[in-house]
Amino acid sequence: MAKADEECVTETIVARAKGGEVVDLSVSPEQIKALAIRRAYLERIISDPKQIQLLDQFSLADIDANPEMLITLGINKIDQQTWAEFRMTNQFTEIEPTIAALIPGSDPASALDWYLGSASLIREPEESCPGISAAAAFISEKISASEKIALFGDYDVDGLTAVACLEDAVRPYDYQFHVGHANAAEGFGLSERFVREAAAAGCTTLITVDCGSASVAAVQLAQELGLEVVLSDHHRPAPDNPAEFHLNPQLHGSSDNVGAQVAWKLGAAIQLAREGLVRPEHYERARYLAGLGCFADFGSVVDPENRAFIVGAREHAPVGIVAIAEHFSEDPSAPGDMWKTQALMNLGKRSSSVDCADVATIIRARSDADLVAAGPAIERLVAADQRLADANKQANEIINSSNPAAERDPETGQTIRHQLDKFFATAVIEDSEISGASGTLASKLANRTGKPAIVFVRQGNDRQGEPIYKFSTRRASGQQQLLGQALIDNPEMRAACVSIGGHPQIVSGVCRADSIERISEIANRWASREKNFYDDAKSPAEPKNITNKKKIPRVNERRVDPGKFTKLLGDAKQAGPYRPNVGHYQPTISVSGQIENIQTTDWGSKIAELVLADGSRHRVGLDAKLTEQDVLGIQAEFVCQIGLRDPYLTSIYPS
Repeated sequence: MAKADEECVTETIVARAKGGEVVDLSVSPEQIKALAIRRAYLERIISDPKQIQLLDQFSLADIDANPEMLITLGINKIDQQTWAEFRMTNQFTEIEPTIAALIPGSDPASALDWYLGSASLIREPEESCPGISAAAAFISEKISASEKIALFGDYDVDGLTAVACLEDAVRPYDYQFHVGHANAAEGFGLSERFVREAAAAGCTTLITVDCGSASVAAVQLAQELGLEVVLSDHHRPAPDNPAEFHLNPQLHGSSDNVGAQVAWKLGAAIQLAREGLVRPEHYERARYLAGLGCFADFGSVVDPENRAFIVGAREHAPVGIVAIAEHFSEDPSAPGDMWKTQALMNLGKRSSSVDCADVATIIRARSDADLVAAGPAIERLVAADQRLADANKQANEIINSSNPAAERDPETGQTIRHQLDKFFATAVIEDSEISGASGTLASKLANRTGKPAIVFVRQGNDRQGEPIYKFSTRRASGQQQLLGQALIDNPEMRAACVSIGGHPQIVSGVCRADSIERISEIANRWASREKNFYDDAKSPAEPKNITNKKKIPRVNERRVDPGKFTKLLGDAKQAGPYRPNVGHYQPTISVSGQIENIQTTDWGSKIAELVLADGSRHRVGLDAKLTEQDVLGIQAEFVCQIGLRDPYLTSIYPS
């Protein structure tokens, strides 16, 4: 659009026809950008300029109200995927400026590609993970020779979808891997049990996805048993890992891809090695799975390549995931709306009583018959989810207790030991049902004490009958310690653990009971040198009374009328999904109303009803620092981050 045209359009737009009327619409610069994006897409899918001019006069609501309009205009050859993209483009033209301003891209074409999650944003496999082409050629040769290949994945959503991506990639060649998954009883990382099992099954090659970079001993065992190893991971790598192929973007600083994305690219590289092209279907179901893994593993939803995975294939959800989403009344085409679905898929990590094979069965379903066969697996997961919620509720009550002494629940016998007087807050919980919740509990303990925290949760017993514990470390909100860099790279820490891994900011691992004190001592020794990261390392942090906070202008904060609140929530989800507190763009708005019906969920988070001046009620999440005294029954202006399943209330300004 030329500058003169922009100036003309800035004053007014009179080109939208509705029932013979010409409507005068004042527009913002953001809306001008949106209209330019819409026109760019029309030009991309329709070659006849006259048809473009005709269609450009109508809004999406106009077309939805009269579907025959397209045929009347002679536009009847748009395929389903193109029409879905066109609908998204139309929706974008009506997005509020608060949201539109967050869309990256300096020109309409690049902004359009970002908004649609275009496949063109996906980087070449070799560019984002050097060495992946050679590894793919190696795997392709093994497939052609009909050799048995073992495939091992992590136990969370990222790991499960990574396994499914690679299975989908080789499906056209009638090839099946010997598959295994990590489990909560053994913890994160490549399992020596699976390595021995794969060797006994006659496998000659071992591939890991979303794990393996820190599993030096397990990789060495695999090589001793005659397996060649291809590691595909994104966690912090051990410097001395001896795998034949080590595919991890962190080794090169080449991308922020999560495990499922690296696995998707390995699958794409295998297809390139075999056929010279990436099959079109690899951009559909497998791409959706990689996007789900990316979102679940907190991949940035603003990063263009991530959006190509998270949003670009949203119409290709596998039937099993659709079934779970529908059970929870969630939308499988909106990743930001699938919190409960992702939590259910994550049960293999969170509970030692759950078999990841159940989740894998659901993901693999491709037909109604497959879905019927997966029915018992879904039922087992739903039941396990409720059991875990009950156990976690008890653990949250203890973590939030003001008494730091050892406690025992009289009904369950669950015990916990606190150490809050150290530089590194520590808790030990004796309840194997919630072993996978150690990370959530560590976050709560860190925010409660204002210190980095480590939580050990009993997982069960090892082969010798000795108790083993899953542990996780987290840091309090606002702290910047690189826990992973400090602890994973520490040879003393690695020697004290059965397994250890994670990211620069967080660590997870498994240890035996007699190592708990040693691991705590190592963590405290490190934290004592880094205590400048927090104000008072010997006292729990006091909750902030945010009602006394001055009104400090925020980037992107905008006061809205109650009537626009609902529309803004939908706009943010469509342009998102966004997450709070993880460095993403967070659309922030404020609206007048009051809070009612505060409740605490089974996982310890707080939700409430926000009642607006027009009488409408909206479920909102409450920031942990907000107390009932701060918000309940007070007429105020509430600041919310939007783009999530529910608005997330962060602060208030009393009226």
